[in-house]
Amino acid sequence: MSEFDPREAPASGPPAGTPRSETGPAATEPRTVSASLLRPFVLLATPALVIAGLYWLQAVLIPIALAMLLTFLLSPVVGALQRWMRRVPAVCVVVLVTLAGLGGIGWSSRVN
Repeated sequence: MSEFDPREAPASGPPAGTPRSETGPAATEPRTVSASLLRPFVLLATPALVIAGLYWLQAVLIPIALAMLLTFLLSPVVGALQRWMRRVPAVCVVVLVTLAGLGGIGWSSRVN
């Protein structure tokens, strides 16, 4: 068995001096846009698509963000109530008190 020696491989492509456009697969392939030309487009299009996506999803994302904020704010209160009761009743008490407080604030602003 002999090992492959690239110096012994036959040369491929057109003979020296032949214009590239006349022979080979490049003459029949359609022109493609190079990666260097696409890079600025991608750098501009990506932030635009992200901003557009956030704008269209704001009806979903804002309530999720508020829920996460309330979770972080009320977590210490639940932890303190867990000294006297289990976790599920502590969460229920905190949620009911929070809803009653927010409802009271909404009710008082409506009445005045």
